[in-house]
Amino acid sequence: CETFQPLVDDISAKITRKTRAVVLVSPCNPTGCVIDADTISRIRALCAQHALWLVVDAAYEHFVYSQEHHEHELDSSAPSYSIPFAEDGVLLLFTMSKSYALAGWRVGFLVHPSRITPQLLKIHDANVTHATVLSQKVACATLQHTPSSFLNALRALLHANRDVLLGYLNNVVVNPNVPAPNGAFYLWVRLPRGVHEDDAIDVLARQFKVLVVPGSAFGANAVASWDANGDVNGESAYVRVCYSGLRSVNEAHQAGKLLSDGWRELERVSRLHSCPQRQ
Repeated sequence: CETFQPLVDDISAKITRKTRAVVLVSPCNPTGCVIDADTISRIRALCAQHALWLVVDAAYEHFVYSQEHHEHELDSSAPSYSIPFAEDGVLLLFTMSKSYALAGWRVGFLVHPSRITPQLLKIHDANVTHATVLSQKVACATLQHTPSSFLNALRALLHANRDVLLGYLNNVVVNPNVPAPNGAFYLWVRLPRGVHEDDAIDVLARQFKVLVVPGSAFGANAVASWDANGDVNGESAYVRVCYSGLRSVNEAHQAGKLLSDGWRELERVSRLHSCPQRQ
């Protein structure tokens, strides 16, 4: 089963004299992977060795399901897994869009070493746009008055909906099963053999009213290549399924039924080879 953990040796091999920073997204969009503490520590040490900044995008900080990363009830003022706070050489990116459902208000914030504040202010002063005063006041009020019970309930609903969708999908996608993400609110689902992402999106949308995002938007292949034995010959192709908009477990069951029915159709198309590979 794919874990999608970053490979430290692979990152190290890609560092050149032009490299200035390593960026981690955890929990990750689109895979839902939560980078484990040991891997983060090793990457932090690698950055220190090469005098690089470590930039951690923690947009989904409160949406972590695994007990390995979530040892206590959530506190609205703290993330639910280990990230290197208050370390020199580390920049932490946060947003109000996910945990607090304020996507339209366009507010986020940066945690950084105090020594670079003057340089950041120079950049900020040159920005031609910014979060409005009203948006900033809404964000401050949200941080001050949102109880931890809100975040706990939201995480619990997302966790339950994730499990429902996985149950439906893994009755259809069996080789291999869809990996269970430890965080965020996405499923990263490998497409059947020979099915192009454009065809998959079209079938799911038109016939089953299910909208998914093409994997190529995140750097994946649009269609997997396969050898004569039916094994993947290169990288797989994927689509991203988002379940954040499901307001109840009942809605998750309805969505899961549509998604699994749609996936059965994609498997049928794959067997018939009626979706040619595109150049």
